[in-house]
Amino acid sequence: FLMHQILLPLRSSFYEGDVAWNEKGHRWSWRMKLREKECYERLTGRDPTTNQTFVIDTKTFLVGKQYRKLITYPIELAQLARYISEFYSLEHNIGPLEIYGDVQCSLNYRGMQPFINSSINLATYNYWDFSDTSLVHPLQPLTELQRRESPWNWNRDK
Repeated sequence: FLMHQILLPLRSSFYEGDVAWNEKGHRWSWRMKLREKECYERLTGRDPTTNQTFVIDTKTFLVGKQYRKLITYPIELAQLARYISEFYSLEHNIGPLEIYGDVQCSLNYRGMQPFINSSINLATYNYWDFSDTSLVHPLQPLTELQRRESPWNWNRDK
């Protein structure tokens, strides 16, 4: 029990990239309230048989807080895409639907930047492959101006 309480929160140290950005190892870690993340998404469905594309309104599948939380987590977004693909197959007799996401996020009040690789079919993405880093774009470093104007820069007056 004690090892579980120590090792589970520390696993974020073994993942590549910033866990506040890519969300790997973020849950059940000691870093839960150390970030502010806001995202906007636009999912596009494509029927491979007709090549027809259309925008998917994800808010019809989620409610309030679910939407706001889910789009910040890439694995959950891939799970939602898989569900939507299956839904369209069953309800609209379209499928298997390809789903691509244009997701922009802001981390800790930075400017919006691309979050999800828009060329990956989210409906077939293997989210159990933890070594795959192709889904999430790397976090772009702060510019010197952003670093100077950051609310966490305690030396702004200098």
